[in-house]
Amino acid sequence: MWNPGDRRYRRLLEIDNEVEAQLLSAYLTEQKVPHIIQSYHDSAYGPLFQSQMVAWGYLEAPKEYEPLIRQVHADITGEGNDTGIGDEHLGGT
Repeated sequence: MWNPGDRRYRRLLEIDNEVEAQLLSAYLTEQKVPHIIQSYHDSAYGPLFQSQMVAWGYLEAPKEYEPLIRQVHADITGEGNDTGIGDEHLGGT
């Protein structure tokens, strides 16, 4: 699926935490969207290095999947609506 030399993969977005990463990866895997999620964690420094980063990690995928990935990410994080809660939690509309 992915190999480190694959230039089709681009860094598309930053991920804030591990839960967000797991939800995003699970959905994208289910939809057969090729992707890789990489944490900024460094075992040599432990959580010290990661706590200095703005984000938990990042997602890489082929550019053609960017609109779908950004929409799924927005749905997961609640970005894009005023309440921070997805419409599915509000009874839909």
